Amino acid sequence: MACIEGGQSDVIQAGKTGWLVQPNVDDLLISLQAILNNLGELARRGAAAEQYASNNFGFRNFEEAIKKTTQNLPLQA
Repeated sequence: MACIEGGQSDVIQAGKTGWLVQPNVDDLLISLQAILNNLGELARRGAAAEQYASNNFGFRNFEEAIKKTTQNLPLQA
């Protein structure tokens, strides 16, 4: 769960890998209550978040991004 503002929507997919809430106490409390009332959904989104992170932010992805970024840089002696 994260605030919908501040870039977290780049990491959390609302309804799939977590919850994005408005930056106010009421929305936070409503979301927390919904989670507590459906722990199965919490487990499902947690598993989806783990898979998403593994697929998109793992070491291999980082390594490939570095290779792609640096492959066209001129070599200096």
